[in-house]
Amino acid sequence: SSLTDQLMAAVAQGEVRADFKGAPGSKSGPEGGTRRVFSLDREQELRLEVEGQAVTITLETGHAEIFGAELPRGERTEVSRRKFAVFTWQGCTLSVVGDPKVVYVGETTPMKQYANVHGYLQQSRAGARKSGGRGPRSMIVGPSNSGKTSVAKLLVNYAVRLGERPVLVDLDVKHCCFLVPGAIGAAVVAETITMDGKGGAFDPLAFFYGYREIDSRPELLKHLVTSLADSVKKVATPGGVVIDTSSCGAGQVPTYEAVVFAAKAFEVDHVFVVEQDRIYNDLKRDLSADLPNATVVRLPKSGGVVAHEKAFRRQEERQSCSDYYYGPHTDLCPRPTVVPFSKIFMYQAASTPPAPTDALPIGAVAAPKEVEMVRVTPSEALDKRILGVVTRFGSVKEELSEQQQRELPSADCVGFVHVQKVDMAHQRVTLLMPNAVGLPSNVMVLGDVDLPE
Repeated sequence: SSLTDQLMAAVAQGEVRADFKGAPGSKSGPEGGTRRVFSLDREQELRLEVEGQAVTITLETGHAEIFGAELPRGERTEVSRRKFAVFTWQGCTLSVVGDPKVVYVGETTPMKQYANVHGYLQQSRAGARKSGGRGPRSMIVGPSNSGKTSVAKLLVNYAVRLGERPVLVDLDVKHCCFLVPGAIGAAVVAETITMDGKGGAFDPLAFFYGYREIDSRPELLKHLVTSLADSVKKVATPGGVVIDTSSCGAGQVPTYEAVVFAAKAFEVDHVFVVEQDRIYNDLKRDLSADLPNATVVRLPKSGGVVAHEKAFRRQEERQSCSDYYYGPHTDLCPRPTVVPFSKIFMYQAASTPPAPTDALPIGAVAAPKEVEMVRVTPSEALDKRILGVVTRFGSVKEELSEQQQRELPSADCVGFVHVQKVDMAHQRVTLLMPNAVGLPSNVMVLGDVDLPE
């Protein structure tokens, strides 16, 4: 189609679109360590891997950006437990204080292609604003360690810098960028998402899946994705939607089916596939019937993307939970609260076999089956678990009715609490809450996501 041809040409062309303005950026580092100065030429990036002690990065001269967010000149940015790159369109000088595990200058990047995608999406937003319609809905797909989340943040940040208010949807159940592990959600982004936790998404619409693996409760995930998609589609703003997904590699059937299901649920206009030719071709085939106007486009992987070891991922997960409860700069005051077992009602999705797919047409995904929610009796197994607080039914005095339990799989959460201690002797549990307001509801959902520390 002509749209596909235009988009493919935009991705392939060598020059940045005229309507895109270059931006500044920087890197992060700890205080008190070695200070090094790096001079970058235009369209180069400084690549860093920071483990353990933080490093601080300062933009001394020029312009630079991290994930599309401008780095303020002369201000120090502190970063820990991150692997990222500081890119410059026009050239810059950066100082790094601390001892990152890896730091070097990369000369070959796919930033022109990413900027051209942004330019194309911005044209769609302008058309939507003129016609009074909705903006483009884009989904980013790729295998683990492909940089897809970085691409999603970059596209959102570039849109925000031009005055747009896009919706960022995160379907990565292992690492939701603005919630806790096991959650999915969406938020209108009014400020650029920065490395130091400032700006970005506020008051997200959140759902708690409760598991790190998509195939743990696939039917439950379908219900949650459907509810999230229905809510997001009601926000028909020119800023459009950018959807990040769980890692999807060739041959990973449960994850691929989840991607196809989500693309259809959100009725996406564009699917950008990072690195994987097979996924690209499979999606072109499997989305053509239900989404005939959707474009599927390959994007190159950045040369700076590196594999994340399990220990690093776990450390990153702890950091995201710490940011949720304590804030990126430890400026929040979460409150431990002791609650009797008799005052809380916890539910978990029962394990069900996945729907058979061998009888379905190629590319088809079975509709979500009804999910049975089982009430959980408090036990020591709850220790260190994360629970989602559901407010749809308010605070209840007795077990949910059958109708309410049928609604529970698609209910959103107002927030998340962490089980710090289970006191079987006194039949009570200590919950860490994000604030001191108190529990807005005593109905909670859980899975197997825990936070040991």
